[in-house]
Amino acid sequence: MSDNAAIPDRADIERLETLSPFELRETLISLGTHSQQRVAHALLNAGRGNPNFLAAAPREAFFQLGLFAVQDGREVGQWQTDLIAQPKQQDISKRLDAWLAARVDEPGIALLTAICSWADDQGWDGDEFVFELVDGILGEHYPDPPAMLSYCSQVTARYLATLMGEGFPGDRIDLFATEGGTAAMCYVFGSLFANGILHPGDGVAIMAPVFTPYLDIVSLPEYGLEQVLLEADVTFPDGTHSWQYSAEQIDKLRDPSIKLLICINPTNPPSVRLSDDTLAQIAEIVATVNPGLVIITDDVYATFVQGFRSLA
Repeated sequence: MSDNAAIPDRADIERLETLSPFELRETLISLGTHSQQRVAHALLNAGRGNPNFLAAAPREAFFQLGLFAVQDGREVGQWQTDLIAQPKQQDISKRLDAWLAARVDEPGIALLTAICSWADDQGWDGDEFVFELVDGILGEHYPDPPAMLSYCSQVTARYLATLMGEGFPGDRIDLFATEGGTAAMCYVFGSLFANGILHPGDGVAIMAPVFTPYLDIVSLPEYGLEQVLLEADVTFPDGTHSWQYSAEQIDKLRDPSIKLLICINPTNPPSVRLSDDTLAQIAEIVATVNPGLVIITDDVYATFVQGFRSLA
């Protein structure tokens, strides 16, 4: 290590290049912690799933909306201090506008006002939009439709379209909100079997490295699936991993017994997007050799990579 212990020298850099992503993360945190001890700045730890920071503005807006929802219900009717009526949809957007105007200096109000203004710009019915948010935040009904609330689905689809790259069909996708990625996996596999798309004995190709629960769910004895690994075997001239896939690995998908491909893009944990050549090769195989191949693409790290393009 150089004289400044927080700054790695060339030998340190060469050693870091040999570490796995998890080892590298721990080393960088250690370096950051050392630096933090010397200065008065807090270390931001963006560790996967366990950051030590959060965005305040959306949470402030969220809680302000909740306060409005409760107050609006109380004004409709109140039987006891903690027993109030459900808000009414008619003119609820006007009531929210007045409520926001009376609290312009409070945290979260500016963002909530901007959200309502944006919805107006889309030509949406103000009462329908606000009531969906209010009814949803109160949590008093099952969602309708069950998959995802209507306006929330439209907002989410438009947001995804900004992340998934050129050609993403943001206006032609069906969304289903889940509790998390692992829950989504359980629902997807259950649905594939319930609808006769997957059967015991079918081959499932998994692009590795991979989020390990994918390996676990494919190995469940009740599914009886055959696991085929596609390994990121391409290296740079110096021997370090590029986390890309050779044509030979992707060619395994030409086997018609493989009915499902699990694609992590960008890769997890390296966070490297699939190359254009790999995307094109997968598309060619589906178009010409294995048209029945179902693809699950897990794009959770899309925001980590500039110029990202989803298989979707």
